Amino acid sequence: MTKQAEFDIVKKYLSNAKSLRSFLSQQPGDWIDEALQKFSGLADEIQEQYREAEKAAAEVEQKRLELIELVKEQGFDPATLTQPTVPTIVKPSSVVVDKYRYTTPDGVVHNWSGRGRMPLIFKGLVESGRILDEFLVE
Repeated sequence: MTKQAEFDIVKKYLSNAKSLRSFLSQQPGDWIDEALQKFSGLADEIQEQYREAEKAAAEVEQKRLELIELVKEQGFDPATLTQPTVPTIVKPSSVVVDKYRYTTPDGVVHNWSGRGRMPLIFKGLVESGRILDEFLVE
């Protein structure tokens, strides 16, 4: 039988008043007094350990709250403290100057930087025999 199984049996009998009464009625009085003293002493010891653990946990919690307040006072978000800061480089957007310009007979101006797909207006002009360099912006 494992220790845990033994503990479960003892717990079962100690938790049931009827079983405990039946067991104790079969034991000599001096054994009951000795067992009660041991049980009380151990119970007091365990309760003291529990109180000390609660006190230590309360101290740690108090320190944690103080640190959170200090972090907030310094302007940081406590939730992000455990995440490393990754530097980000912001590149200035490059402004592309128009390289080609064409004005239609009705006055609509079309520009193209020379990058990407050729706009249909320029494509149609080149296909009709015009040279793209005619539309260079000076």
